[in-house]
Amino acid sequence: MKIKDLQFIVIIYIILIFLSFGSHISFCPFYNLTHLPCPGCGMTRAIQNLLMGNFSKALKYHHFSYFVFFIIIITLFTFISKKIYNFVEFILQKDWILIFLLLVIIIYGIIRIILFLYFPYIYNKYFFKIENQTIGEFIYEFIK
Repeated sequence: MKIKDLQFIVIIYIILIFLSFGSHISFCPFYNLTHLPCPGCGMTRAIQNLLMGNFSKALKYHHFSYFVFFIIIITLFTFISKKIYNFVEFILQKDWILIFLLLVIIIYGIIRIILFLYFPYIYNKYFFKIENQTIGEFIYEFIK
């Protein structure tokens, strides 16, 4: 991954965060098809809660929200600091770091789905219950 790709992804994600404030509609294709939480489900709402200062609520929406928020902040600093730009560029050249992070997120997602399906009492204790409308349900309600 190149740093320009990361910057583009972060800018698009920031726009999505601000456009979806207060919305209960899911844009996640995985959730829209399966009604199961994907590895990233709740991240946008978690970042929104971090921005509003609801730190414990953010953690309950997604356990990696602090980490992703840190990545967003560091990526934004790459626009103004050449030292940070070079550091992030150096980190992104290490494929094993990206593969490790991807595996951690996938394992997190699998554990989350297992808890959601087979141990709902544990899921509800550590995560907010997903009550998003799918895009299809939103369109149906709008047309009806």
